[in-house]
This record gives sequence, structure tokens and C-alpha cells, in this order.
Amino acid sequence: MPLDLQNNSIGVLFVCLGNICRSPMAEAVFNSMVRERNMGMVIHCDSAGTGDYHIGSRPHPGTLNVLEAAGIETLHRARQLTLHDFSQYTHILVMDRDNLRDTLALASGPAEIQLITNFSDLYPGCDVPDPYFDGRFDVVFEMVTNACTGFLDRYEARLKLEGSSPTQQVNHGRS
Repeated sequence: MPLDLQNNSIGVLFVCLGNICRSPMAEAVFNSMVRERNMGMVIHCDSAGTGDYHIGSRPHPGTLNVLEAAGIETLHRARQLTLHDFSQYTHILVMDRDNLRDTLALASGPAEIQLITNFSDLYPGCDVPDPYFDGRFDVVFEMVTNACTGFLDRYEARLKLEGSSPTQQVNHGRS
């Protein structure tokens, strides 16, 4: 989905290492929130990994279990971060400092790149731990849910300051 920045449409890409645990969980949680807030016409999101370990794979069973328990579905298949992503997405939200460093090393476009937890009120600036190694998928779910809520709250507040709603933004310029 191409972005229309003049109408405040945004693209959000979530990034972790292998794109089977944290970033697809954040993508699914975020998409669920976007649908609940009726913002699907102005927000596009996806996820990717800095590594190529799991390309084409479904999310980790631990991620799928946590999402299922929350009533959130995902059809995601793992993919690797590409140079195109830096111009396709306005925001790239990375799960930890190691992947932030790797993402910044590849950066070649206008995307704003930062830790996902910069939008968290409970975990500001913290790394989201990789549950692939420790099995703490519930902790990751809590962290990404809090950060995704913070991101969407800030985006909605910005739209309100500009005097528009997400629905009005989509129709802007179209008569």
C-alpha cells in the first residue's frame, strides 16, 4: 500500500532479528488496535527481521499461542528487512538496541527509526527481550501492547491537534 503523506497516512514497520517472535507479535497487536480504532485506511503496517534465518516461516508457536489467547489473528510470514522498507514506511520501530544498530546501518530513506519502547509509558527505552531464547512471550506481549498503544495515542493526538480525524484524512482532497 503506497503511503500518502499529504493525507497523514503512515506506514509502520516492526523489526526484530528473525521476524518470527517479537516483530510479528507487535504487527498483529498493532493491526488489531488499528482496526479497533477504525484507522485502517490511514495506517499500514508490517514486520521484518534483520536476519534471514526464518524467511517464509509462520510466527513462532509461542507468539501464535499468546496472540490466540488474546483473540488476535495473524497470517504473517517472516521476511527480511530491505532497502525499499526505508522509503515505504514512515516509522520503523525496532525491538532492541542490537537490531536498532543493524537497522540504522542499512538505513537509506526518510523513515524515522527508533526503539518501539520509546512509545511505552511502562518500559521507556527498554529492549524487548527475545522470547525465542527464554520463552517469555507473555512479557513481550505486554511490552509491545503498551508501546503500540502509546504510538497510536500519539498519532491520534497529532491528528486532533491538526483538527482532523483519521477518516477525514483519508477523504482529504477527494471530492
